[in-house]
Amino acid sequence: MHLDLLKYKDQLRTRSENDIAHIFDPVRNKWLVLQPEELVRQLFIQYCISNNICSIAKMSVERQISANDLQWRYDIALHDDKGYPWLLVECKAPDVPVTQKTLDQISRYNIVLKVPYLIVTNGIDTYGCRVDFAKKSFEEIFEFPV
Repeated sequence: MHLDLLKYKDQLRTRSENDIAHIFDPVRNKWLVLQPEELVRQLFIQYCISNNICSIAKMSVERQISANDLQWRYDIALHDDKGYPWLLVECKAPDVPVTQKTLDQISRYNIVLKVPYLIVTNGIDTYGCRVDFAKKSFEEIFEFPV
């Protein structure tokens, strides 16, 4: 799947405070230290907003989920009009390759959330899949599901 996330870099709000770069997260409505993974997360959010895929009100970021006494935090979830998540995104820093380990990570989150679409990205490489719960399988997608 090709998403030109860097195209949205000019739409990000950044500032420097005490010589530390910060980026504004419109979903959480707060300034965060600008880390490479956070940059990718914010680029994906801008991609969704700019392409009218999902409004800020229907996104959640860095929310905790738990299963079998384990706790995790997913990066981004897009929700439908009823508040149910329909797409889950796992972001990595640009220098971290998207591997099977990344897919395994988001799949663990989806045991709890049970969303039909998963996306993993490092801002350069982006992969998506549709989950078929009945067949217990994944199908790679090449276009953004809207």
